[in-house]
Order: sequence, then C-alpha cells, then structure tokens
Amino acid sequence: MESEMVVLEDYDVATSIVKYVRRHHIQALFLGAPSRGSFSRLFKKVDVPRMVMRLAPSFCNVYIIGKGEVVLARAATMWITPPIMAPQPQQYHQLPPPDLSG
Repeated sequence: MESEMVVLEDYDVATSIVKYVRRHHIQALFLGAPSRGSFSRLFKKVDVPRMVMRLAPSFCNVYIIGKGEVVLARAATMWITPPIMAPQPQQYHQLPPPDLSG
C-alpha cells in the first residue's frame, strides 16, 4: 500500500478533504481525532473527522486515529474498479493498407 501526506487549504476543511478523496479515488483515509479538552471545544464548532467520515464516498475506508490507535472506523461498502485504459501510442500497430486491386 502506498501512502502520501497531502496539505489542503480551504475554509470548509471537511468538504475539501472529501472532494480530494473523490477526485483521486482514495481508498483509505486516516485522520487525527480532535482534542477532547473543554477549552478547545469552546472554539471548535465542527468535528472535522466525523464530518469527513459521514461525507466520504462509499469506496473509501475512513479511520480516525487518537493516541496512537484507531478510535473510530468506517469500512468501505463498495470497491473501485480500475478504469479501462486506452492503449498508449506506442502500443498501436500500423495496419497495412487494404488491397483494393480486386
């Protein structure tokens, strides 16, 4: 499995993450759990990981990680089938011209 860290900038964090997941067909997404301190809850109105879990496409497994372990997970309910790829130009073969002489 290949992994990559991505930085997204947007006012609507959850929607931005979900759009990225859809666009790039991400099949496993790991998010950090929000802090549970009372001070941080006063200023944070949206629980981004839970919102992403709710909005993520059904082909994406979503894992919320807190204190080094999975605290919440949502399994994918469908799988992505790989797109049918068109042959690359070097894979095309030149056909001889048809014999029209009769």
